[in-house]
Amino acid sequence: MESTRIASTPLLGLKPLGSAGERSHGRITDLLRAQLGDEIAAVLAEPVPASDGHRIDWYVPGAVTAVPLSALDAAARSAAEARLVAIRDAVLGLAQQYEQGDTASDRALGTALRNAMTTPDESCVYVVAGAPVLIAWAYARENASERHDGLSAIVSRARAQRPAPTARPETPAPPMAPVIATARPAAAAAVAASGNPAWLPALLWLLFVLFLALIFWLLLTACALRLPLIGDIRPNFLNFCSARAESSGIVAEGDRTVALEAQLRQLELAALRRQGDCRQAAVPSAPSEMQRRLDEAGARGGEMQISLSWDGPADLDLMIACPTGQINFRSRRACDGELDVDMNAGTRRSMTPVENAVWAQSVPRGPYQIGVNLYDRRDDARRQIPFKVRIRRNGREETLEGAVNSEGVPQIVQRFEQ
Repeated sequence: MESTRIASTPLLGLKPLGSAGERSHGRITDLLRAQLGDEIAAVLAEPVPASDGHRIDWYVPGAVTAVPLSALDAAARSAAEARLVAIRDAVLGLAQQYEQGDTASDRALGTALRNAMTTPDESCVYVVAGAPVLIAWAYARENASERHDGLSAIVSRARAQRPAPTARPETPAPPMAPVIATARPAAAAAVAASGNPAWLPALLWLLFVLFLALIFWLLLTACALRLPLIGDIRPNFLNFCSARAESSGIVAEGDRTVALEAQLRQLELAALRRQGDCRQAAVPSAPSEMQRRLDEAGARGGEMQISLSWDGPADLDLMIACPTGQINFRSRRACDGELDVDMNAGTRRSMTPVENAVWAQSVPRGPYQIGVNLYDRRDDARRQIPFKVRIRRNGREETLEGAVNSEGVPQIVQRFEQ
């Protein structure tokens, strides 16, 4: 999905609020979307750490134009501020509910929601299509107090502009019409008092008797019940069932042995067929195109593996934001992972390139974000360059497809919590 970078925030002089997991954009927006709707979830821009590690780029979905709140005229700014305060009050109300929860995870979610409504100052508010968007959320100035709220000035202005509620004139209540009481027969009063018609118990007993009769009939037809008297009173269908059992030889001991031997032969044939199916299933399938490229490039596997493949001479880069850093062509090792294959960089070119990041043993817990960046088109004249990303983790494999078209604008492919 196409996205637009609306601003960049230098990290110098800022301090994050809460842990990295509490600042997970995907986790917070999913919660807001489920509890409060898409409009409120869209108030938080998506943070993407820059490759140099000194700033954060902020993105919103689609090809849009973002305007700083301070650049709007008075009417548009007042409307955007009122909308922001309403969204902020809704999020803080939800945060208070989670903060009063019984579990530590609920209370942590409440803290994360409250931190998300905190910015260093009101310059971090942008407007996209009339809707407010926050950047540098869950960050504060290093010299600010713990309870500093960069949106306090906006909140004060918006609430000061709200019209005062007008008192509603009191109108006298209309006179009540007199109640006319009518006598009812005693039987009707009893039925109304009980709420059940008089014939309902009889109907329930009739249904119960019919249900018992149906069960008795099924037992008889299945030859599972014998009547006490086997003489002339015995039904014909019972005689038919007994005659059929005797004619089939099930009662005879010798015939029973023959039947068991036949069943054993059938079981042996079934086992032989299953062995043949297992041998066919054990034949290894041909490796995929991506796996063939990884094998030729000497890529390693491990507890988690994230691979990128594309066609052509362009230089695409695999970028992974992990709980304590980033893995890319500049920083090849972070979070116990390593970028061990990086192709089409420098003078080395291939028409079937591949890149690979691997966690050989341990995989740190926390949020992960996978992106693909078009570093250099080289001689590739295509407007969009398609790619595939394969993720192997926790014993599962997932392959995603996408395309990049702008140099220096990473395409976010997947986010997950490990």
